[in-house]
Amino acid sequence: ADGFVWAATGAGLDRFDGHTVRTFRHEPGRVSSLSHPEVHAIAGAPGGRLWVGTYGGGLNLLDPATDTARRIRARAPDPTSPSDDRVTVLHRDRGRRLWMGTMSGLD
Repeated sequence: ADGFVWAATGAGLDRFDGHTVRTFRHEPGRVSSLSHPEVHAIAGAPGGRLWVGTYGGGLNLLDPATDTARRIRARAPDPTSPSDDRVTVLHRDRGRRLWMGTMSGLD
């Protein structure tokens, strides 16, 4: 919807605008960067943001306009947190709910 092509990679999240590629990465020591380098899943979020699932760093809510990510990590036994930090698939349904497939099950 934003006119970009997004690609999950083993080294971050790539955005292609038709001319250049910009990569959003995990930057150790910068808590507003992606939580892990290995991105496995992407889903749209309100306001031009993206849900980003990583394999080891949990879920991120990325705002590409500010290059900041909010990290959402598994916190057992908290039922409101992801069940696992290894997120393999994301899907937003018609009700705008976010479904997350992890190595420990479906959230």
